[in-house]
Amino acid sequence: MSADGVLVRAGTMEEAIEKALRVLQAGPSEVEYEVVRSAGGGLFGLGRSEVSLRAWRKGKVAGTAQGTRHGHQDDGEDRDGRVEVKEGRIVVYDPKGCGKPATIIPAAGITIRVNGEELVEPRAVTGRDSITIEAEVQEVAPGTVEVTIGRDRLTAEVRITPRRIARPFVRDQEPQTTLHPVVDMEEVSEKVVTVEDVEAAIERKGVVFGVDRQAVESAVQAADGLPHVVAKGIPPVEGEDGFVEHLVELKPVPVVWEEGEDKVDFWERYRFPFVRSGEDLAVLHPPIRGTPGRAVTGEVLPPREVREGILRAGDGAVLSGDGTKVVAARDGKPVSYGTGYTCIEVAPVMVHQGNVDLASGHLRFNGDIVVRGDVLEGARVEARGGVTVLGCAAGAAIKAGGAVKIKGSVVNSHIRAGGVAGLASRLRPVLEAIGYALTFLELAMQAATSSGQAVVPGAARGQLAELLRLLGLRLRELDRLATSMQKLISEAGVELPPEVADAAGSLARVMKSVLGSGLSKLPSLDAVGALRASAKTVTEWTERAPAADGGIVVAYAQNSVLESGGDILVAEKGCYNCNLSAAEGVRVKGNVRGGEIYASQRVHVGSIGTPGEWPCSSVIRVPAGGEIRAGIVYPGTTIHVGGESFAFDSTRFDVRAYLDDQGVLVIR
Repeated sequence: MSADGVLVRAGTMEEAIEKALRVLQAGPSEVEYEVVRSAGGGLFGLGRSEVSLRAWRKGKVAGTAQGTRHGHQDDGEDRDGRVEVKEGRIVVYDPKGCGKPATIIPAAGITIRVNGEELVEPRAVTGRDSITIEAEVQEVAPGTVEVTIGRDRLTAEVRITPRRIARPFVRDQEPQTTLHPVVDMEEVSEKVVTVEDVEAAIERKGVVFGVDRQAVESAVQAADGLPHVVAKGIPPVEGEDGFVEHLVELKPVPVVWEEGEDKVDFWERYRFPFVRSGEDLAVLHPPIRGTPGRAVTGEVLPPREVREGILRAGDGAVLSGDGTKVVAARDGKPVSYGTGYTCIEVAPVMVHQGNVDLASGHLRFNGDIVVRGDVLEGARVEARGGVTVLGCAAGAAIKAGGAVKIKGSVVNSHIRAGGVAGLASRLRPVLEAIGYALTFLELAMQAATSSGQAVVPGAARGQLAELLRLLGLRLRELDRLATSMQKLISEAGVELPPEVADAAGSLARVMKSVLGSGLSKLPSLDAVGALRASAKTVTEWTERAPAADGGIVVAYAQNSVLESGGDILVAEKGCYNCNLSAAEGVRVKGNVRGGEIYASQRVHVGSIGTPGEWPCSSVIRVPAGGEIRAGIVYPGTTIHVGGESFAFDSTRFDVRAYLDDQGVLVIR
C-alpha cells in the first residue's frame, strides 16, 4: 500500500471494494475509490472477468488518479459511466456508485488518443482522461490556374479552381455506455492559388498588355472555376469603304393598311419612285481608313484595308465631272444595279392613254406600262417591269416581269406577273460557270499557240495531247451550260430584250459549231471572243433585272387564268370559274365559285362553293407547309394540303386547314 492509496484487482466490483477495505483497514464510509478498468470475459464472453479499483482514505488524494472521485454511499444510486460525441469532441461522464465506467471502441478513418496513447482496442475512460481525435486529410484535386487567350487576341481569361480535400469527421452521438464513433467524410475546398501564381501563369502564356491586377485579385478571391477576364487589348478601329449613297427612293414603298380599317383602297399598295430631269440621284463617298489596335500578347492589330467605291451613270443619267455624283437626264424611274460597282440609270415609264385594242395594236415595253383605259379582246400587253390597268381586261393577255394591277374586272383573260427577277437569279450561277470555263479555254489556247501548234495532228502526243483532252472536257461543259441557259429562259415564259435573246441563242449556236468541227483543230479566237461577248450581254441584263414584287391585284375575275410570282389579291367581288396560281399567297375578299386555286404558302377566301342543291366543284391546293382559311365552305369543295385532301359534304364556317407536326390534316 502506498501513501496515496491502493490498487486492487478482483473478479467483481463488490470483491474489489471488499479487498480494498481490508488492505486500508477502514470501513466503507472511510474510503473513496475510482474504477481504473473493468474488462469483460475473453473471446465471445468466455473466460474470467476482472475489475481494477484504486481506493484511498478520505482526505487523501490519489497521486495518479485521472477520473472523478467516488465516495462510497451505501444508500446511493449506482449508474454506469457514459460517453458522447458533441460538436466533434468526445465527452465522458463518470459512473455513480458502483456503476461501470464508459467504454470507447476504436473507429476506422480516425485516430483516438487517450492520454496520448493511440486507442487500438476497447478501453474504459473517465472524465479525467485526455481524449483527442485525429483525422488524416486526403487531397482530391489540387488548385489549378488555366489561362486562355481569345481567338481575336483581345482578351485573356483565367479559370482558377480551389484545392479540394476529403476530411473525415465524427458524427455527434447521444450519451451511451459504449461508444463506437461513426465517421463520415466531407469534401471541402481551399483557396490555395495566389495572385502571384496567376501573374506567373499569365506571363508564361505570353500576355504582356492590358493586365488588370484588380481583376486578377477578384478571380483569385472567387476561385470558382469560371472564366474571368484579366487582360484586355485595344481593338482596331475599322475604317469605312467608299460607298454610294442613293439620294432618291429606288423601290416601291408599300402602303400598310391595318386589318379592319375603313375606306381601305387595295389598289394603293405601293408608292412608286419617280424623278425629274436634273435631279441628283446618287453621290459617291470616299473611304475612311481605320486605326490599328493592340493584342494582349503585345502585337499590333491592323485594321482591314478599305476599298474605293465605283459610281457609274447609265441610260437617262449623267456623271458629274469629278465622278462623285449622278444626275437624272430625263424624267422616269430611277434604277440602280451592279456588282462591285454602282450604276444609276433612269428608265422611262410608258403611259398609254385610252384602251388597248385593234387601233393601238399590242403594247410591248422594257420598262413599266400604265394603261389609262381597258385592255380589250385579243390585245396583248407585255412589260419588262410592271403593268397597271386603270380599267378592265376582257379577252386580253397581260404579261409582266413585275406586278400587275387591274383596277376593274378580268374576264376571259390570261394574266402573268413576275418572272424577270426569278429568271435573272437562276441565270447568274450558270453565267458565272460559263465565265470560268471561257477563262480556262483562253488560257489553254494561249499555251497551245505559243508552242507553234495551232493545228493538232490526229496522233497528238505529250503535253499537247493532255491539253487537248482538257480542252475537250471544257468545251463539252460549255455546251452543257449554254443548253441549260436556253432551257431556263424557255421555261420562264419571259420575253427578253432582243439583244439579250440573241446573245443567249448565239452562245448555243457557237458552241454547237465548235463541237461539230471536232478537236482536230483548236477553236478560233473569233469564236471564243463571240462566246465571251454573248455571255457579257446576258450577264449585264441579269444585273439590271428589277426586283419587282410580281404580285397580281384585280377587283373581280371570271373565266380567267392568273399566274403570279408573288401574291394574288382579288379585292372586291371574288372570282368565278378561274384558275389562280401564286408563288406566295392568294387572298379573295369575296366568293370563289368553281375553278382551282394553288398557292405555295397560304390561301384566304371569304367563301368558296355554292349553296343549294347544285353545288359547284371548287378546289384549293397548298403544299405541306401551307394553310387554308375560309369564312364559309359549301358542299362540293375539296381542299388539298400536301398529300392530304378533304371533300366537304356540308356547310362549314370559319374553316382553317393545315398539317400538324405529324403530317395529319387538321380542319378547324
